[in-house]
Amino acid sequence: MARHILIVDDDRELCAVKKAQIELDGEFTVTVTNDPRQALKAARKKKPDLILLDIMMPGKDGFEVLAELKSDLETAAIPVIMHTGVEEEESRLRAAELYNEDYVLKSADRETLIAAIRRVLGRRR
Repeated sequence: MARHILIVDDDRELCAVKKAQIELDGEFTVTVTNDPRQALKAARKKKPDLILLDIMMPGKDGFEVLAELKSDLETAAIPVIMHTGVEEEESRLRAAELYNEDYVLKSADRETLIAAIRRVLGRRR
């Protein structure tokens, strides 16, 4: 059975590309929400195996979303990979303080992203 990934990112075009890349081999299915204010609701409803979360989004940034997810009993155990264009040590450290499981740049190739997803999900078995 395919593992389910929830992508939370306001960039619709990038989400379509990442969804296609992640679903390519049939190992994963992907749901997308482009509104960070709907991330908690989507995570509760879809119950994903992993969340791929952008940092810089309008209305609510990824750090706020991560804090919400990790403080909610229904979603706290869902692993989160920060998936962002922000390559700053400060962002990595802040994400780690909020208990994200990994940090992958949007510029990373498909193999790097899939490897990170497998690695994080492998820790959760």
